[in-house]
Amino acid sequence: MLAGSCWAFPYQIGDYNVDVTVRNSAMNLIPGIKVKLYRYDSSTVIVEAAATGYRTRVYHLPIRENQFHYKLDLTLEDPPRKVYVVDHNNQPIAAAYVRLEQFGFPADHFGITAFIPTKMWPQALASKVEVFDTSWGVPRKKSCEITQIEEFYCVKLSMTRKALKWSGPELLVTFKTSAPARVGVVEQRLARLQNISSAAGQVNNDEESLALYLAGNFSAETLSETNIAMPPCLAKLLHTRKRFAELHRENSQNF
Repeated sequence: MLAGSCWAFPYQIGDYNVDVTVRNSAMNLIPGIKVKLYRYDSSTVIVEAAATGYRTRVYHLPIRENQFHYKLDLTLEDPPRKVYVVDHNNQPIAAAYVRLEQFGFPADHFGITAFIPTKMWPQALASKVEVFDTSWGVPRKKSCEITQIEEFYCVKLSMTRKALKWSGPELLVTFKTSAPARVGVVEQRLARLQNISSAAGQVNNDEESLALYLAGNFSAETLSETNIAMPPCLAKLLHTRKRFAELHRENSQNF
């Protein structure tokens, strides 16, 4: 039990009132928390705190004689995730590494800070880096901030806690480097997009984000060289971008 907070929420169980504050590892208040109180025995109340994308915390609150009001500050841990840094061919980048401290990220996001040598990433653009959920094979990046620290790029990425909840135990931070694209890997991405498109029947977030990743990181020629038929959503996106480039070129020539 710690000092009370103006952000604490009161919960009632019998004659007892418990003010509960729930924070993450960076000491940020977590939105959308769910707190349940159970009477364990005559001298203990169980406080269960849960939030999307966090590990549930169970705390045994000791009850003191003639004390009916309590203040409690709980911290929820992140679910265990292994994060690997790879290039667009799913090859590990040995010189790159990640940190999972949550400082500087909102509490409803899961933050990943990746460091990659500047010489290994010729195009330091947000569109050239992605967070992939290995279980579903889809992009999960929600935000991206890139800064340079000496010979490294510091890339602060985040995904929503809801996406983290449904992700598998492993995540990939994928950088588009200068290495030639491997047809087999591109085919896997296209096949996944094809499956998502067929199952959804209409454009959804996963379909849109994967199509944007493919269009932004691989040329139309590379995508056409595979044995996978071009999904309609990707074909439409490529056509739109091509038409935009043509109009931009025509306007530049006219002026």
